[in-house]
Amino acid sequence: MSIFDVVFPQITIGEGFLKQADALAYDILHLTEALEDFTVPLANSLSFVVIPSIRENFKVGGRPPWDELKSGTQKNRIALGYLPDVPKLMQTQTLYEAATSKGIWRIERTTAYVKADEFDSRVPYGHFHMTGTRKMVARPFMEIQPEDADRIQKVFGGWLQEQVDKYWGFEGPEQGPITNE
Repeated sequence: MSIFDVVFPQITIGEGFLKQADALAYDILHLTEALEDFTVPLANSLSFVVIPSIRENFKVGGRPPWDELKSGTQKNRIALGYLPDVPKLMQTQTLYEAATSKGIWRIERTTAYVKADEFDSRVPYGHFHMTGTRKMVARPFMEIQPEDADRIQKVFGGWLQEQVDKYWGFEGPEQGPITNE
């Protein structure tokens, strides 16, 4: 008996497996492409987390709470006919409406940010409230809260799971355990 008469084991990849591998490669390619553009979860984070959080900042008078108005400012507001029960920075609603508008935001592939020139054109005084001046304390109304970061992470996690399910929702035939029989 020669070496050429011995039958050695061989492994051959079947046509079905090759089709599955090609389909999986296709899905991985599309998943990779989807994970290069985060505009959807950024827009969702803006709509469902950031803007509602800014609204809440106005509603509760800042988080952490803004300083009280100086007595002279309070007297001026009353003289101008402003209502005393209206939260700070919400008397005319102009700043509130500008700060909570999606139109002041730009969403790019990996970033969402306030278009400063757009915001400033709507409320030229808005940045003074954010930073304060020599005569006015800062009342930052566009602060992202620690709990917002957790909620944004959940938005991104949900979006990521949707992408995996959409592009990698590969279901092949049942594969039994590998045995050595």
